[in-house]
Amino acid sequence: MKLASNCCTLLPAPLLVTLALLMISTGSAFAQTEETGAVELELINEYDLGFDQSDLGNVAQAAGIEYAAGNRSLAQAKKIRRRIAETDDPGKRAKLEAQLDETYASAVQSFTDAIGYAPKMAEAFAGLGEAYRDWGQLEKSLEIHAAAVRRFPDDLENFEGWALTLLDSNMLGNAVNSYTQYVATNPDRATILMEAMKDWLRQRQEDPGELDPADVQRLADWIQQQG
Repeated sequence: MKLASNCCTLLPAPLLVTLALLMISTGSAFAQTEETGAVELELINEYDLGFDQSDLGNVAQAAGIEYAAGNRSLAQAKKIRRRIAETDDPGKRAKLEAQLDETYASAVQSFTDAIGYAPKMAEAFAGLGEAYRDWGQLEKSLEIHAAAVRRFPDDLENFEGWALTLLDSNMLGNAVNSYTQYVATNPDRATILMEAMKDWLRQRQEDPGELDPADVQRLADWIQQQG
C-alpha cells in the first residue's frame, strides 16, 4: 500500500494545536524519549465561533451532517484499500491510490468541519485522528488524539486512537512507559493500551516490516512478564 506523501488539508485556525512532545523513534523502536512517552498538546484557543444562542440547533445539525459524511468517507476508503489489494494492474492501482488520497482528504475535511461546528464533539476528534492514521499521517493523528484526550479525559475512544497510532509509529518504549503509569493510575486506559500492544504484536510477529525482529521479541517478552 502506498501511503500518501503529499500534505493534506490543513486544519483551520479554530483547530490549531501545538505539539509539546512528539518524538518519533530512530534506531531501535525502544529508543524513545526519556519522558513517560505520553504525547501532550495544548489547545491554543476555545473555538470562539461567535454563534448566537438561536443558531445552536442549526450548528448541532451541521456538525452531525459533517460527522456522518466523514464516516462515509472512511468506509469508502476501506473499500478502496481492498480493491487496491486485489488488483495487479499498475495503472488501475495508481488510479485507486489517487482516489484513496481524495477520499481521505474528504474525511479529514468533514471531521474538521464537524469540530468547527461542535468543539465538544469528542467523536469527531476520534474520526479525524482515525482518518489521519489510516492515511499514514501518523504525527497528525497523534496530535489530534492527544489533544482530544487532554480535552476529554474520560473519552476512551480517543485514547484508543492515540494508543493505536503510537504503536503504528513503532514507539514501543513510549507505549511500555505509558502502560506502566496507567496500570497504577488508570486501569481502563491500561487495558486498552495492553490490548492494542497485543494486536500490534500479532501483526508484527507475522510481518515485522522494517522493524528489528529483536524489538518485536522484546515487546513479546515484556507482555508475557505482565501476566
